[in-house]
Amino acid sequence: MPMYDDLYIRDLLGETGEYPTKSATLMYCPDIICWGVEPLPDAQTFLAKNYDQTWYRNPVRKQKNYVYVRAKNLYPGRRAGQVHLYYAPGGTLADIRSWRDNHVGTAIPGQDFVKLDAERGEVVSGDTAFVWTPPESQALAHYCFVARLSTEDHPNPLPESFADYNAYLQWVADNPALGWRNIDVVSTQSPPSYQGDFLMTNLETREREFLFVLDGAKLPKDTLMQMFCAASGPNPPVDSSGHATGRDRSQITATAFLPANFSANFTTTITLPSGHSWTPAMSVRIEQYAITNERDGAFLRALSRPIHEIAAHDVSSPVPRHGTAARLGSFTVQFTDQG
Repeated sequence: MPMYDDLYIRDLLGETGEYPTKSATLMYCPDIICWGVEPLPDAQTFLAKNYDQTWYRNPVRKQKNYVYVRAKNLYPGRRAGQVHLYYAPGGTLADIRSWRDNHVGTAIPGQDFVKLDAERGEVVSGDTAFVWTPPESQALAHYCFVARLSTEDHPNPLPESFADYNAYLQWVADNPALGWRNIDVVSTQSPPSYQGDFLMTNLETREREFLFVLDGAKLPKDTLMQMFCAASGPNPPVDSSGHATGRDRSQITATAFLPANFSANFTTTITLPSGHSWTPAMSVRIEQYAITNERDGAFLRALSRPIHEIAAHDVSSPVPRHGTAARLGSFTVQFTDQG
């Protein structure tokens, strides 16, 4: 596999610059670092020294959140460039037209990019942090950050659109100057219930089937887990609920065909039993998969997993036990003591 020879951002810790990436996980770029509501002192030194680690703190509503993007120079000489950061609605791979103008600003007034300047082999995080306050005008609790590097040799413009999920995912995987990280926005308190809206989409020009998974870890027995979409279009309607078993993992699922070019929110709700509160050991993961078929491209099929490996063995919701599915979106919600 070829090695990239410019400013480089990873899809996975441990990657060294070979592309296309071998990672089957394209949504957790370790070089997009949501640090929190306080800036990181001497970010350049810290992030370069700890290139083998990553960090993530949920952005907090109504507050400025500091985000850092680091890159490594694989060019045989000094290299300068810029990194732009965008926020996209969370869920499946959102239509690029819905986020291409959603620039995240920086701590430098009027500047919506970070300048990078690196010697060969140097890891840099640029001249400033990105600063993001989650938009109050949107009900979504889930977003994605997309980082785009550009240099003189690799300007790396955003495409106008994608024909299908195969082309979209391949663009993310084959682009060493692009990073994607899913995030979850929280309030400063941990309530007895969690509710968040998650974007479900079908970007293709044909109807296709999707699998939705709500997976809870360490939830108390009888915790109510729900997924619901009020919009018409999904067939059958997405409306699934169940109670946590008290074991390490509890899960509900739903499958539905979405019409061509469909987009709507569905709501996930977790309600703890009376007398319980969230602990750091508890978490909830929301995922959407495209159920693959012979009409899909080779890259999407290569990312797929058997459905029986995705669905829990004791899940009570109806789910096909045969076939494969490719993950299009995944978010983990976990309350901590962070304010």
